[in-house]
Amino acid sequence: KKKAASAEPKFDKNMFPLMLSGLLLKPGPPLNVKLEEYNHKYLGVLCIKNKKSNVRIYHMFPTCERNIGRDYENMRLLYANEPDLQYYNNVTTQTICPETLRRSAMTYFSNFKWNTDGNIMETPISETNEWILSNKLQELHRKQVKNLFNYIKFLKLSKE
Repeated sequence: KKKAASAEPKFDKNMFPLMLSGLLLKPGPPLNVKLEEYNHKYLGVLCIKNKKSNVRIYHMFPTCERNIGRDYENMRLLYANEPDLQYYNNVTTQTICPETLRRSAMTYFSNFKWNTDGNIMETPISETNEWILSNKLQELHRKQVKNLFNYIKFLKLSKE
């Protein structure tokens, strides 16, 4: 006989310590201070084709709402003097923690070539495109949020 699945959410205690410290452990703002508008966080992906080797290069970087245009321009300038590399698109995904989403993408796309820093992925042109990447990043983001809420539920239940 198989055991019935537990109704309690499954979680990994080590999964979101950095995110939760930023969300839950910061003290509240002083009462008489006007709050700044929230600066949304994004994972930016610069999409580049290498015409010589027939690969796509995806350069992932964290950015925020205020700096997104400037950050994309800085990333484009990194590749401007490379004649074989052609910029063709951007993928931007709003997220709670861009670094966690990038690591999740690195795990999911582990069959492709990554640089040592883990922020640049190379794929054969025939195997993926920016739409596949964008959809997968959105899916990984939804999973990240779901895991975060399950972890928060667990913390709430464990305090009761």
